[in-house]
Amino acid sequence: MRSGATVEAALSAMEESGEVLLNRGMDQIGKVAKDAEAFAVLRGSLENHITFLELQLNDVLRMSGAHKEGIIMSAAAKEANLKFGRVRSNLITQIEIQRFSFGEPTRFSVGGDVIQAVSARSNKGGKPLGKHWDAMWAAIAVQLYVGNLQPKTQADIERAMKDWFAANNFEIGETAIRDRARVLWLKYQTAE
Repeated sequence: MRSGATVEAALSAMEESGEVLLNRGMDQIGKVAKDAEAFAVLRGSLENHITFLELQLNDVLRMSGAHKEGIIMSAAAKEANLKFGRVRSNLITQIEIQRFSFGEPTRFSVGGDVIQAVSARSNKGGKPLGKHWDAMWAAIAVQLYVGNLQPKTQADIERAMKDWFAANNFEIGETAIRDRARVLWLKYQTAE
């Protein structure tokens, strides 16, 4: 236990655990989304893991005798911290390389694709189709489906609708939103 081999083995295991976390995260998060928000979740998880590993390194150094309380850091502890810095740098470099694979919109994105699909429909007269409404409903449906929107009241639905319109630079009247939110809320309540 009191050897440099213990510290070396711990550092190797720490680097491997970071790489496993990164690879599994890429696989699992990538199945759901490949956008900037998904990357931020993955990066945050890796940073939390690195912080955890750093705390573990201190425990390993204490157990190996390389780190003693109240004494200036030993040469072995300095070397271990230097090597851990390289492990950290390597993991951060790997995650930053993966940033480029997270440039796609989420597969649940309702931006241009939905608006394009809506515009393909023909209007048989009357008032022109409100493309923004169709895109907003698609976004709300996705939020409900993936669990990001779990309304407890009609106001929760109204808030989600207002947020979507604000994010997409549409000005919609309160009454129009409230009337449509009421219809969805009533359907939602009967479905539960």
